[in-house]
Amino acid sequence: MLLGRGSAESEAPAPAAPPPELAQLDFLLGDWTGAGTLTHGTRDEKFNATLTVRRAVGGFFVIAEETLTNRPSHGAAPAVLQSAVLLMSYDAVAKQIRVDFYADGQPVRTGTGRLQGGVFALQFPAGPEKSPASDLRTFSSVGRRELKTLGEHSEDGRNWGIVLNATYARSAAL
Repeated sequence: MLLGRGSAESEAPAPAAPPPELAQLDFLLGDWTGAGTLTHGTRDEKFNATLTVRRAVGGFFVIAEETLTNRPSHGAAPAVLQSAVLLMSYDAVAKQIRVDFYADGQPVRTGTGRLQGGVFALQFPAGPEKSPASDLRTFSSVGRRELKTLGEHSEDGRNWGIVLNATYARSAAL
């Protein structure tokens, strides 16, 4: 229930400040457009992409929305290859960034994120429980206006192959 000013409950302590650990993701904030390549086995597919990253719920979350569209030939309209959302929050108990990944409106998996040497890395389990299969997605800033991202997959947790390679440019509005 919401109470008006002056009531005893309205003088409860203010909620905690957003976790400072999420501030390390500020380099991702903004609107980005880009292009890259998805690798499906031995076949590569070129794509165009948009990425919007913003803070939400008073800074307690960082939300990244990414849409990949194919590059059709002969004047056909582009088709959406994937529409994804990454919901990032800080888990104070585990002392790590939690990442919930949704694709095409469905929850896919939960992973962790960390910043090392200017690269933000997201890691997700990619197989059945206790499987060593894993997906890794990295974002690295190249100056203020460019962002590189790689997606990698491993079946055994040791040998990795690139499945996504893209470069984004920050919107001129920022």
